[in-house]
Amino acid sequence: PTRPFASRMGAESSKVPLASSFARLETEDISATDKTFWNTILSASPDLYASVGAERIRLALKDKPRNVAILARKAVQNLVKAHQKEGPLPSNEQVAVLASAALLSRLLPVLYEKEAEHKFVETVFWEGKMPAGAAGEADSEIKPAAQGEGAGAGAG
Repeated sequence: PTRPFASRMGAESSKVPLASSFARLETEDISATDKTFWNTILSASPDLYASVGAERIRLALKDKPRNVAILARKAVQNLVKAHQKEGPLPSNEQVAVLASAALLSRLLPVLYEKEAEHKFVETVFWEGKMPAGAAGEADSEIKPAAQGEGAGAGAG
């Protein structure tokens, strides 16, 4: 069976930046405004996210929860933006939507594992609060999807 996006995206060469990005995600405080980092991690070929193991996500969640919160919110924002567009998406935006969906399919099961204990999903997505992160970094740097760009468009 063919994987339509793997050949177009250079799946093998994309593994290195994705692995490097996840290593940084686990160990460094990454600003929500670091567009290069977030674009790299959110633009990999969708099938590459299968290589991101649950243990890596757990480690990042334990050591750098703010990074995981930013990542999850940015992935959701990609889906919201695509939903709000009229007409077909250009191919690069289609890949970004598929990559975001693939990434969320890896993140969400881990985020919900111990939700009763840590309330990460409730806090980040529903209350709009961010875990502690880099000193001086404002919560307003990344908004919950419901408050993101274009949210409420068309509302009365």
